[in-house]
Amino acid sequence: MHDFNSALNDDGFSALTDKFDLVVIGGGMAGITMALESARAGLKTALVTKNMQAIGGKYIHNYLGLCYLHEFVKTIGRCQNAKKRGIRTSGLSVDLKKTLDDKTAVTASYEIQIDRNLMNAGVTVIEGIAYPKKDGQIDIVSDNNTTRILSANHIVLAVGSNGVKHKRHERFDRVLSDSDIYHPNRIPEDLIIVGSGKAACEIACIYARLGSRITIITQDDNLIDGLDAQIVGRLEEQMKKFDIAIHTGATVIDVYKDSIGSIHIEIENELKKQETLFCSDVYLIPKYETHLETLDDLPIITNHGKISVDEKMRTNIDGIYAIGSAVRGGEDISRVSAQVRCLVSLLSKSDETKQISDYLCATYLRTIPEIACVGLTDKQARSFYKDVRIGLAPLGADGNGILDDKKQGFIKVIADGEYSEILGVHMIGDSAIELIGQAQAIIAAEGTLQDFDRYVLPDPSLSSALYDAISKVEID
Repeated sequence: MHDFNSALNDDGFSALTDKFDLVVIGGGMAGITMALESARAGLKTALVTKNMQAIGGKYIHNYLGLCYLHEFVKTIGRCQNAKKRGIRTSGLSVDLKKTLDDKTAVTASYEIQIDRNLMNAGVTVIEGIAYPKKDGQIDIVSDNNTTRILSANHIVLAVGSNGVKHKRHERFDRVLSDSDIYHPNRIPEDLIIVGSGKAACEIACIYARLGSRITIITQDDNLIDGLDAQIVGRLEEQMKKFDIAIHTGATVIDVYKDSIGSIHIEIENELKKQETLFCSDVYLIPKYETHLETLDDLPIITNHGKISVDEKMRTNIDGIYAIGSAVRGGEDISRVSAQVRCLVSLLSKSDETKQISDYLCATYLRTIPEIACVGLTDKQARSFYKDVRIGLAPLGADGNGILDDKKQGFIKVIADGEYSEILGVHMIGDSAIELIGQAQAIIAAEGTLQDFDRYVLPDPSLSSALYDAISKVEID
């Protein structure tokens, strides 16, 4: 990686400029994205990161690892289903070490690209711990305790968050780390995942395809919130076909290892009935806490451990903003992109009215099959509109053989019956993540069912499945 500190003089930081239009604190993907876009908009920008070797944060070191594993198991699925299409294979095996070496190379190339992008955009990158002040001053302390003082017209807090273990689980005898999950050097024989949500579903599907026996335990009543009920129901059906056991409304009472190395997990359901499960490995979905320890000199308002911001990412302090996982709803990279666009337009005075809309931010899960959604769910639409219409269609012809048959995946379109406006599109099936961008563009343009009639799509194709679903919405 490029040595961004090469511009430093012997006395520390004197060769770098002290005054910036914008200083971004945090070298995760949110901070990198903000720094790149602001520099490209003409703002003199500095990015302060704690550790140059960890630049990109959880996005590179966890999320890209998960994306790689997801594509990897999709390839396994295609190979396993090849014989249905007349392709004979003598056998299928996985060289995990070679796979991990390739994944490491892919990740390294992405880091190099980030390095190049920052340099090309003219972003000044400084390594050290930043302590921002209310008046726009930032004290940066390096590893050798050298302190440099920056000043900025605007400061963006992209300080990120860390996973923390619940106190109840601190005495657990054996728990896999994030590194074990996202960069495995072995495949667990029996893996129990404690927790729910997007990460639990993605990890369960990936490791089930890799051959692990999976059990999910969650205190929540639902495996995942915020998605259309039909989509969640279909996902659970598919997970059960992979023999993934799901225990909702269950509390983990104890975890311990016996004399022969088998892990025992005692759980209690809502009816207070206890049960003991057995596994080789346990993974706890982490709870994340925002890095607030360097913000002591800021009278900044937080809420449930997150920095409070308004719709334009402004904190309660003039000139200071926050994005990414430091704020509520900022964990998803698509929402981070929306936050950055809003903030750059505000700071560069190009469009001060632009605001974030969760309604237009797609939600996607790299499960098997994939899930992708944008807009309102059926339930949400009925709370806002008197006349809601639904259209359903199978998702594609399943050319990759990921699903058991063509009807396993589907697209659901939700529309306003009065004005025919498309309110939401929800998909489950192979390549749903790639297809959701078309639906997002339609909803962002406040498109109607009639507008879609002007689209000319290849047929057969995944895109034609979206047209089929829209055409099945019945409007009087």
